[in-house]
Amino acid sequence: MNVKRRTLSWVAAAGCVAALGVPATLAHETDQFLMPERQSDVEFADLGRYFSDYFGQAIEDAVAATNVKIDRAERGVKTEAQAVRVGRKGRMAVRRDASGASLEELRSSMGIAAAVRRQLPDALTLIDSLEWNPPDMTRYGYSADAVVIYKPHSDNAMHTDLHFILDPRIVGRLWRTGTFQAYGSYMGADKLGHFVDMGYRYYKVYDGKRSRGAGPQEASEAAIKFGVDDGLIGENALLGRLTAGAYSNADLASNYVGMLFYRNLTEPVLLQGERRPPMLELDERGRWKVAEHVATDPDFFRWFLSDHYNEALNPSHFERGMQPKVKKAIAQRWDRVAAWYPAQHQQWFADRAVELMSYHGQPYGHCRVWDELYHLGNVDPVRDGDLVDDTPQADADAALALDR
Repeated sequence: MNVKRRTLSWVAAAGCVAALGVPATLAHETDQFLMPERQSDVEFADLGRYFSDYFGQAIEDAVAATNVKIDRAERGVKTEAQAVRVGRKGRMAVRRDASGASLEELRSSMGIAAAVRRQLPDALTLIDSLEWNPPDMTRYGYSADAVVIYKPHSDNAMHTDLHFILDPRIVGRLWRTGTFQAYGSYMGADKLGHFVDMGYRYYKVYDGKRSRGAGPQEASEAAIKFGVDDGLIGENALLGRLTAGAYSNADLASNYVGMLFYRNLTEPVLLQGERRPPMLELDERGRWKVAEHVATDPDFFRWFLSDHYNEALNPSHFERGMQPKVKKAIAQRWDRVAAWYPAQHQQWFADRAVELMSYHGQPYGHCRVWDELYHLGNVDPVRDGDLVDDTPQADADAALALDR
């Protein structure tokens, strides 16, 4: 493709994004290859307990709202929406609440998942509220000086210089998000947007497949394929490679675990390699309730957060024209970034990158292009971006086999 044609395709893609109202979370980029200088008086607040409170409240509110609707439907409040339906095979009474939802719908997995989703803000609001109105972490025992969310100045952000100056995709890089810590993992604010919004979109694909007779694995694979290849919001299509020039493995991981969150409302799932029971139950009266293991755990949300969302540890695949700049930027920032992790040597980062290629053995759509992924484990900080020779290729090949 020549430069003129490629530029026109980029412009067309940008126009489609704007015209079709694509979820704004996907236009945000995070730069986790730049962290604050590590000093004894610099501390990241850990937002984990805050997010457990936040998502726990959303679940409780969804349960309360849905139970009110179930009460109304059982009382058979007469409205047009609740009228008796007459079918070809006879009269069939369908009790509905004022919104038109039947008791079966209100007690279904999709019904309660939709209720939880309604209690959570849209992705853009969630991201922006975290960045522009961050939580008061002094309530959780942190000093007022603790870093709640770190956002580097635009002049220092790695993504600023990755595109050619006339490349229209550079506009998308203006929406940068900061980095925060939750349950010991660093991640961008955009990942929560992916978790909430794209996770729910995945779940709808999953639930649709299940309702048509597919098993859990087949339905999950369909959801992952949607996130990778959908022509509008797929990472491998319009809002991944085409408009950003990068395929974000961390985005796909947060999409996938977001789906597990909605699934885990009503079914057991594997989280961090462990089988976790449903977070919600229907009692003997047909009312939803929060399961005891969630209600009594102030850190229940830790099961849904991990290093998979960290783009410094689970790197993106950048298009080849951008790769030399990516490698150079990582090399220049290596010492500053590595200082925030438990082991400051390259083998640890290389091993971690391999581990994160699957979600504890479950495929989530990782790009599987190991020899073009650049990270703290294979970029030499001394030789200004050259690659080191001791990356664990055999281990990477074994991890990739899980995703085939």
